[in-house]
Amino acid sequence: MTEPLEKRLEKAMAELQAAQEAVARTERELRSASFSVLSSD
Repeated sequence: MTEPLEKRLEKAMAELQAAQEAVARTERELRSASFSVLSSD
């Protein structure tokens, strides 16, 4: 009952893309948070 390699690769690529988007979103949030901390000084 294993999926064909193509399907597994497709799923892995989609998961990787979702993870990269989550990382990018977190980086943006951290950057804006650190800017607000710096500007409050």
